[in-house]
Amino acid sequence: MVLANSALHPAKPRIRRERATSLGFLSENFELFAISAALNYTANLPISDFLRPTTIFALRHDGEPLTAEHGYPLRLVVPNLYAYKSVKWVRGIELLDRELPGLWEFNGYHIYGDPFKEQRSSS
Repeated sequence: MVLANSALHPAKPRIRRERATSLGFLSENFELFAISAALNYTANLPISDFLRPTTIFALRHDGEPLTAEHGYPLRLVVPNLYAYKSVKWVRGIELLDRELPGLWEFNGYHIYGDPFKEQRSSS
């Protein structure tokens, strides 16, 4: 994954799943990333969504640095899922071998969050 210069012009990922596996970043045991952020916020994201060409880390929006309100210094943008999976104020990424609900999932939101399947709440 590479950093993008603009949330409107995503960068293509440079590391594909096959290459990440060969480098030892991924294994058959890991299927998810946990993204941690400021204020103890966490979200999980399947590796397949993390490696999509449309998923980016944004530093800027419309040519300007992100503001704190929009996720400064770094925001993960995952356009194919509900916005609660697009983590603001990213501080770290961890590989997971099991589902680990994040803040919104503990509060009743769906663990995956596909808007096309209307997966907003877990009930």
